[in-house]
Amino acid sequence: MSRLEEGRIRLGKINWTVAYDYELQDSHVKLVKEFLLRIAQWANALECNSEWPLIDVAAKVDKKRRYECNAHELDQMPIGAMVCRACDCYLRWMELSDHDLPLAYGQLPEPFEPLIVAFESGLSSLRRESGLLMVECVGIRISGGPSAVLRS
Repeated sequence: MSRLEEGRIRLGKINWTVAYDYELQDSHVKLVKEFLLRIAQWANALECNSEWPLIDVAAKVDKKRRYECNAHELDQMPIGAMVCRACDCYLRWMELSDHDLPLAYGQLPEPFEPLIVAFESGLSSLRRESGLLMVECVGIRISGGPSAVLRS
């Protein structure tokens, strides 16, 4: 099975309509912070801070490849644009990882895994608000960009 297919299956198993369990919020915040750390490392390596924090890593790594995959099946789900974009970026990453990753990026961590784990465990809301990334109702400061995350 391809990594792209694996990603589609993972996203397809997520129950996006379940009521949010606030007892998991601390776990979700930790997972999103880990995602921000990983994506900051990628933003730094790819020199693409302007798209922070949802960088289409695959499109930046391999600019010649046309990525056809997206999470269009999520269009009918009650999730926001930021979650849809994250899922699109994740699927393109999975498509890229079906191929050889250039050596220059081989030591960097998988960027979207913590975020997908958070979605699998019930997180379905992410939004930008006044320099914060809101994880349900907890804000994580992102206004300093990737360099601020890497310094902390």
